[in-house]
Amino acid sequence: MANEITFAYTPAATLTAALMAGPVVAVSGIALNESPAGWYTGSVPIGTAAGIYAVRVMNGATTVGTGELDWSGTQQRRPSTDNAAAVASAVQAMLDDDFSALAAAVWAHSARTLTSGGGGGANAAEVAAAVMLATAGAGTAGAALARLNFLPVDSPIMLIPDAPTATGMCRVYGYLKTPSGRLGGQRAKVTFKLMAPDDAAVASERLISGRAVEVTCDDLGALTVELARNDMILPAGTFYAVTSADLGIKDFPITLNSSLGDLRALLTATP
Repeated sequence: MANEITFAYTPAATLTAALMAGPVVAVSGIALNESPAGWYTGSVPIGTAAGIYAVRVMNGATTVGTGELDWSGTQQRRPSTDNAAAVASAVQAMLDDDFSALAAAVWAHSARTLTSGGGGGANAAEVAAAVMLATAGAGTAGAALARLNFLPVDSPIMLIPDAPTATGMCRVYGYLKTPSGRLGGQRAKVTFKLMAPDDAAVASERLISGRAVEVTCDDLGALTVELARNDMILPAGTFYAVTSADLGIKDFPITLNSSLGDLRALLTATP
């Protein structure tokens, strides 16, 4: 197998991919080659262990795309349609509105296990392929489509990033979209302003100069920023005031006391 990782991206860039096992980078630096223009492909390195990986596509240090890869150890795993022809024969014989018999035939197919009911049966891809084969003659578009492996269309993968390597820092991350579901939240901007009691000077191992940091999410809605942890800042009682016209918030107080901060959870907590 080759070119298991595919990604559409413009403008032209030098892209790489990483395979994530949870928050851990399992494989990094996978080169993605552009051909034709705007279409990048790359292959999983030989020897990569089997598993379901989150895929992170990078342009330099910036994440520009995410996805998921089910890897067998030698090739990408996809829903099976190997026995679709056998199912098609049974479906064709039962296209007389005898739906109970049709259901029984599908349930008896043992290539996959249904996610509900606990028994052996066909998965959705196999059922779709079987019906298409049964109702479309040889050489038709339906017959051709029935041979394809269709992966389910799910929500974009939202990765939990690694904790920062620097002591005393918190990596705040979040994913944004518009009410209509458009990813990227129209390139929403979020400002984090460090606040201290009585407007005192603040310090960790050094004095901290500058109090506000503005971050813009990428085209896929991802937003990350590293900020000094409040539990490691003097004096005690500091917090961040979060403001974003795009999110409809102003000076919302959050406290960062760990190495990772989920912006959604922080902004939906009671201040």
